Amino acid sequence: MVCALPIEATGLTRGRIAPGRPTNEALLVLAGGIGPEPAGTAAERLLAAGARILVSWGTAAGLTERAQAGDLAIPKRVLAGDTAYLTDARLHTRLRAELPVSLRVFEGDLLHSDRLLTSPGDKRRAHENSGAWIADMESGAVARVAAAAGVPLLVVRAVADDGCQEVPTWIAGTITSTGRLSPIRLASGSLAHPTDWPRLAGLYAGLRAARRSLAVAAASLPGAQAGR
Repeated sequence: MVCALPIEATGLTRGRIAPGRPTNEALLVLAGGIGPEPAGTAAERLLAAGARILVSWGTAAGLTERAQAGDLAIPKRVLAGDTAYLTDARLHTRLRAELPVSLRVFEGDLLHSDRLLTSPGDKRRAHENSGAWIADMESGAVARVAAAAGVPLLVVRAVADDGCQEVPTWIAGTITSTGRLSPIRLASGSLAHPTDWPRLAGLYAGLRAARRSLAVAAASLPGAQAGR
């Protein structure tokens, strides 16, 4: 399982997730970092460690008001440039059947983005141009590696910020060259932009909702020993 940050691995493992290091458990989890290059490298490392399925796991941005914070997405397609990667129908169906009916789940397309979509206008245009409901910066790379290796792909993403939620533009600068989120840069940016505090509070609330949904999804994984 490839996620960007350890905080996204809620419920997947009993132990602590160290960035850049796969877990030493039956369920291999690797927090590779934010963006396509770290995600692709993480996917390749998991295959080398013996993974037979690749799962892109974590949070995503909603591109339409229909995708609300906390909604769970298990898309059937990942749109990356001119390529549409299909997720594995059998895995998709099995997980969908295990998820509780109380959880809001949708299966609309996921759009791969090479950059953070920070404004409602950015998100709206991405939706209008692609038809996708959500976007992230990692699933396209994981899908590419899965297709090249001929292994099944599953994507599980929870919406952290909906189509109306604005993300401060300076947030992009808190991501290091290796795809890590820098707490120092985040704290400095927050202090330098106090007018963005309400937006940050909204993002934090959305992240909490997304993590709750990911924990439910982790407990629903067929046959997984996901932190049980």
